[in-house]
Amino acid sequence: MLEPVSDAPDETESATEVPPEVILLSLPATGPFGRIARMSAASLALRRGLSLAAVDDLRLAMDEALILMLGHQDHTGSIDLRFELEANAVAVSFTPRFDDGPPTFAAEDLERFTELAGPLLTDFAIDESVSSLRLSKSATNA
Repeated sequence: MLEPVSDAPDETESATEVPPEVILLSLPATGPFGRIARMSAASLALRRGLSLAAVDDLRLAMDEALILMLGHQDHTGSIDLRFELEANAVAVSFTPRFDDGPPTFAAEDLERFTELAGPLLTDFAIDESVSSLRLSKSATNA
């Protein structure tokens, strides 16, 4: 279920600075739901003016992120996605909520993500201490 979240600007932001739109998506932690994550990211990236090539890069990076999160197996529980839409960029944060606890990222999966998805993205950060991932793609590095 996609839920728009209003992030009202705080008083310190300038009148010209627009806060990102935030959309939350919680999916069952199984491979078949990866399609929904990819399609959501692609649709939101297109809304932000990313080129078709950049959208394809983001879709591939979403696949690799889900492979990293799931560790090549389905889990009970969910993966929460937070999409932040800037003027010409999309950022996605992945938070696993597995019934059996947070995943441990295998070294080969971390390497695979870094080598395959890293060059496709504007930026990414993996926090192994909480098993989370944040990635971003902008129109300027398409």
